[in-house]
Amino acid sequence: MHLRPRLAGELSRDGSLRAQGQTITREEILQKLISIRYERNDIAFERGRFRVRGDVVEIFPAGYNNRGVRIEMFGDEVERIIEFDVTTGEVYGERLHPWCSRRPTTSQTMRI
Repeated sequence: MHLRPRLAGELSRDGSLRAQGQTITREEILQKLISIRYERNDIAFERGRFRVRGDVVEIFPAGYNNRGVRIEMFGDEVERIIEFDVTTGEVYGERLHPWCSRRPTTSQTMRI
């Protein structure tokens, strides 16, 4: 099952991270998250924050309740983007695009 966002947020809108298979460094992803006001915190994983573990970047989008986005890298290639429950770790499915916004909004929805 692929989850497709109706609105692809700032990470994909400007072309910084469009989809799986794209070549981009982990540092470029982190810089983009910081530039749209996401805060790195490897301990307290809350809305509007992200954490990094090796080649995996986990993002807790500001507009989500308990769902996060995990970007798995293989070198400088985006290998997989998945959506998961931040409390249990349960994987909901793969995504075609990451999706994060500068501020919470209820208009950001997904089609399953």
